[in-house]
Amino acid sequence: MKNYIISSTNLGIRSLHIIIAMLLTALIIPSSAFSQTWGGGALGFTGSDYVQVYDNTINVSGDFSIECWVKFGNLSLTQEILLKDDDPSKNHSYTYEFGLWKNASNQIVFQVGSSTANSYTRKTSTTIVTSGTWYHLTGTVDGTNLSLYINGVSEGTTTIPNPRRSDVNGNNIYFASHSKMDNYFLNGILDEVRIWGIARSVVEIQSTMYGPLNGSETGLQAYYKMNAGSGLALNDNKGTNNGTISSEVLWTTSDIPVYPNPLPVNLLSAGNFRILAGSASTIVPPAIVTGNVGATTVTNSGTVNGNLGGTTLTNSGYVSGNLWGTTVTNSGTCDGTTTTGTNTQVPQAQTDYATVYSNIAGRTANANFATGSDLGGRTLGRGIYASAGAFVINGTLTLTGTSSDIFIFKMVSTLTTAAGSNVVLTGGALASNVFWQVGSSAFINEDFKGNILASAAITQYAGASIEGNLYTRTSYIDINGDSAFPVELTSFTAALNNNAVVLNWNTATEVNNFGFEIQRSSAIPHFKDWEKIGLVNGAGNSNSPKDYSFTDNNPVGSTSFSYRLKQIDIKGNFKYYDAVTVSLTSPAKAELMQNSPNPFNPSTAIKFYIPNTTNVTIKIFNIIGEEITTLINNQTIAGYHIVYWDGRDSYGRNAASGVYLYRLTAGNFSETRKMNLLK
Repeated sequence: MKNYIISSTNLGIRSLHIIIAMLLTALIIPSSAFSQTWGGGALGFTGSDYVQVYDNTINVSGDFSIECWVKFGNLSLTQEILLKDDDPSKNHSYTYEFGLWKNASNQIVFQVGSSTANSYTRKTSTTIVTSGTWYHLTGTVDGTNLSLYINGVSEGTTTIPNPRRSDVNGNNIYFASHSKMDNYFLNGILDEVRIWGIARSVVEIQSTMYGPLNGSETGLQAYYKMNAGSGLALNDNKGTNNGTISSEVLWTTSDIPVYPNPLPVNLLSAGNFRILAGSASTIVPPAIVTGNVGATTVTNSGTVNGNLGGTTLTNSGYVSGNLWGTTVTNSGTCDGTTTTGTNTQVPQAQTDYATVYSNIAGRTANANFATGSDLGGRTLGRGIYASAGAFVINGTLTLTGTSSDIFIFKMVSTLTTAAGSNVVLTGGALASNVFWQVGSSAFINEDFKGNILASAAITQYAGASIEGNLYTRTSYIDINGDSAFPVELTSFTAALNNNAVVLNWNTATEVNNFGFEIQRSSAIPHFKDWEKIGLVNGAGNSNSPKDYSFTDNNPVGSTSFSYRLKQIDIKGNFKYYDAVTVSLTSPAKAELMQNSPNPFNPSTAIKFYIPNTTNVTIKIFNIIGEEITTLINNQTIAGYHIVYWDGRDSYGRNAASGVYLYRLTAGNFSETRKMNLLK
C-alpha cells in the first residue's frame, strides 16, 4: 500500500480530485479472504474532509447500536469514524454522546460519554487493523453494558459505571471527523452506516452485515447506503436525518466482501428425483410436478411429467413417464411402461439423501440467526445461514449472486412461508443452488425457490409454486401446487470454423424441454425470413447446466447470416431466443451492436463480435457515468456473442427508467452505445 500525502494548497479542485482518485484506487484492493463483493457506492475520505449529519429523530439516550464498514488507507495518527458530539468546539472526547474511532495504535475504540464531568466509558479492541482491508464495526449499549464487535466477533464488554451523557436532538452526528477543528480525520473508505435504537445481538449483527438493508428493519433509526454517486448531499435511506458532505469527499465504488462461496452440494442419486419422500407422497389436482417422484407409497391424481417409483403406487391422474413399484394400481393415464417388481432406484436415492442431509447439517454457518427469524424483506448473498430454531418468510426474500453462488439455510426446527411471501433470485442466482435443510417440517405458500431437504414432512399448499427438489427422511410430501423449473438459457454464441458456422449454447435448468429448433436468416432478421436448418434434442427435465452445439456446414447464398433458437416443450409450446449474426468475411475489428429491443422493458439483448479470443468486459453505466452492473468479465472466444441485461443493478434492484450506456472492452478495443429503459 502506498501512502499519499495530499495538500489542497495551490491545487485546483480538478487536480485535487485526480489525486484523491489515485488514493482511492490504491485503497480498493480485493480482500484475500473473499472473491466477490456486493457492490454499490461508498464515500472516500483523504484525511481532510468529513460528513455532517443533522440529527432530527435519532435517539441514543437508551439502548442503541451503531454499525459501519470501513477500509483504512494511511494508518497514521488517530482517525475518527462516527461520533455524536454535543460541543464540537471543545475539541475533546469528554463531550461525545458516542464515538467510534481508530487510535494511534491501530485499535478500534467505542465510547459513550458520562454525565460526570470529564468522564466517559470506552472499550478498546485487541484486534489491530491494517490498511486496505474492510472491517465491519459495531458498537452497542445494552443497559449498562457497552460492547464492541469487529466483523461480527465480540471484542469484549465493559460496564458503564455512571449515568450517560444526555442525548440531545439537534446535536450533529459526524462521519470521518467532528469538524475542521481537529486533525483526527479518517483516511479511507466508509460505507453502510446504520444507527439503531436497540442493542443488537451478535446473531442480529452477523445476519445483516454482509448485505444491504431494506430500511424497514425493527429498531433502525438512520441508514446511509451511500449510493447517490455524486453531489454534496447524503441521504438517510430510513428517515429524515440527512447530511452534508464536505467538498473534498469523493464518491467511489464499494467492494465490501460477501461470504466465501460454500462448496457445491452433490445430491448423488437423489438428484434424479424432483420429489423423494421417506414415507408417502400425495399429489392432488391441480398440482403439476415436473420430474421423477419416489416414495414408499405414491398416490397421484394430479399431473406428473416424469416417472413414479416406490413400493405401492396408485395413479388416477396423468404420468408422462413410467410406473415402477411392487404394487401398481393405475386407473389414470401413463404414457410410459408399467413395471411390477422391487424398485431399487428409490431405496438407493433415499440412502444417498441421508448422506446429503448429514453433509449439509455438518457445515459451519457464516451467520447465525435467532430462532424464529423472519427472512422476509432481506437481501442476502451467498453463504451458509443457520437458525437454532425456525426460519419464517413473511414478504420477499431476495437472494442475489451469480450462477455459481451457493445459498444454504439450516434450521433446527421448521420452515414456514406465509401467504403473499416469495423468494426472488437476482444477478444470475439459480434455484438449483439454493438449499433449505429443515430439522423438522416445511410449510410452503406462494412462490418459493430452492431445494428443501427436510427431516420430517413437506406440505405445499394450493396455489403455491416451488422451483426446486423436495426431500424428506422419515415422513410425507403433499403437493397441491406446481413444482417446476423453467428453461433458463444462459448463453448463445456463434463462431466461424473454416467455412462452417458453429453455434454453442448453455442452459441452467430445463422443464419439459423437447428440444431446440435452429433457424437461419440470410438477411436482417425478420420473422418471415427464418428457415429451419436443424433440431437438437433437449434434456427434458434437468436442474443442472447443459451444453449444446450445432454446426451449419452449408452457409451459402450470403456473406452474413443470423441464427436463433426456437425452444419447444413436450406439448408443442415454443419460445424464441435472441439471434446472433455471423459475417463470413470475418471483420478485422471488434464490434458492439445496438441492443435489441430498444427501448426495452424489462430486459434486452446486447450483441457483440470479437475477431480474436481475449478478455471481454461489458459494463452498464447511467447517463452521468456511474457504474450500474457488470454483465461479463471473462476470457471469450472469437465470434459473435449475446449477453442479456435484465434491467437490474449489481444489487439486483430494478433500475429506473432512463438512458443508460453500455461499454464493450475487448483487449485494446472499447466502444460505448446508448440504450433506453422505458417503464
